[in-house]
This record gives sequence, structure tokens and C-alpha cells, in this order.
Amino acid sequence: MFHPCACLLFADSKRRQGRNGQSGRTSLTLTPSDKQEQQQTQIISPIQIQPLPQLPKQIQPQPQLQQPAQDVLQRQRLAEAQRFAQAQRLRFDQLTLQQQRLRQRLRLREGKIGEPTVPKIPLIPLIPEVNGGDVSLRGIAGKLKRAFEVQVRREGKFKKISKNGLPLGKALELGQQRTITTLAATFRLVPKGFTTKKDVKTMIDFDIFRLPKRTPEFPLTFIEKKGKRLKRGTGEIAEIMRAKALAPIRRRKSKKKKRGNMFGM
Repeated sequence: MFHPCACLLFADSKRRQGRNGQSGRTSLTLTPSDKQEQQQTQIISPIQIQPLPQLPKQIQPQPQLQQPAQDVLQRQRLAEAQRFAQAQRLRFDQLTLQQQRLRQRLRLREGKIGEPTVPKIPLIPLIPEVNGGDVSLRGIAGKLKRAFEVQVRREGKFKKISKNGLPLGKALELGQQRTITTLAATFRLVPKGFTTKKDVKTMIDFDIFRLPKRTPEFPLTFIEKKGKRLKRGTGEIAEIMRAKALAPIRRRKSKKKKRGNMFGM
């Protein structure tokens, strides 16, 4: 296709040539104005107009992060993952604990665990006969008391001093009396079933007795203080004198036993 300006210039030059032919002027010389117009009216052929070469599109590389920046980003992602895992673990532990508590509550309601168990007491042997009939079990169960066996320490061993189980008050009274009036310095109460005997109110005199420093086998263990031992009027001094008088007799008996063992008798 031709350029529109080039077509106009070409038509103008043809028109001028026709005028010069009609007037009959034949002049080969060109004035300066004609030269200027000729230069302006030069036709530019479409072959001379060449499009500009298109450069290929260059793909700009994305800026790469430096190694320290990549390490920081990786550490941040790792920290976020750890926090998420810890939160999930904490939530799982809380749910597990709630489920365990709910199960315990349900068991408590059903009476499986946690409720105080009443010991089985043989009530039939304890029922006395009154006018050929039986006393109601409810009345006997209300009179039952915890029984204790009183033991006193002599020669490094605990020996029983009560034949049957006694209520708490009577057991404390017997243990204190035997410890104060004899050379024994320690007594304890050992639970032994139940009893229907009448009880008395008795308190431990902590001016005379103390609790053991170490945890004893039975919690109701009491020790006579050293400063309260061997006092006049308590019977301990008399027992010591009696023990000294009986010492030779005991030695003779032990010697006889040894001789009998030597001769096989």
C-alpha cells in the first residue's frame, strides 16, 4: 500500500509537468525553489519503508533469596509447625483428662469405686438371746465399736496384755496405766475387729507421753518421755528391785538348762 502523503505529492508533480507542457516552455534548468519542492516531493516507495525488527521477549529471572534469608524463613516455618503440634497435643491431653474424670464420676454414681466400704461383720454370733427371742440387728449394729488390742514393749518385743479387744477409751487407759507402773516405756493399740463393750472417755497425757519420731507400723503408738520415767509412787522402782532380787534365780535356771542340753537331758 502507498502512503497517502506520497500519493498527493506524486499527483502535484504530474499536474505541474502538464502545465509546463501546455505553455510550451522548455527549460531544463531548475530554480532553487523548484529543487526544494522536488526534494520535498520525492516519493518514498513502500519497499523503502521497513518495519522495525521486534526483539524477542526476554524472561526476567525471579530474584532468588539469599541463603541466610532462606534459613530464617525455614526456621519460622519449623517454629510454626512445632507450636501447632504442641497445641494439638495439649488439646488431646485435656480431652483425655476430661474423659477420665467423666468416667470416674459415672463409676461413683454407680457405686463401683470411691465409696467407703463397710466391713462385713458376722452379726449372728453377736446376737444375744432375750426371753427366747432375738434382738433386732439394727440395735446391735448401732452399739458396735471398733476394738483394739493393747500391746506393751518388753525386752525389745511387743507383748499382748489384753485378752480380748477393748474399745478405744479403755484400751488407752490400760496402755497408759501399764506403761507408767512398769518398766515398759512404749505401748500401742492394734485394731482387732469390733466389740459391744461400753467405752469410757480417755485422753492421752502428752506431758508424759509422746509420739514416735519415725512413722510406726501402727499409728496409735505412744512412748513415755525419758524425764517422766522411774518416779516414786509409780511402781517402776519397786519392779526394778524385784527384778534384781530375781536375777540370781533366773541365772541358776538358765545354767541348769544349759547343763541339761550338754548331757542330752
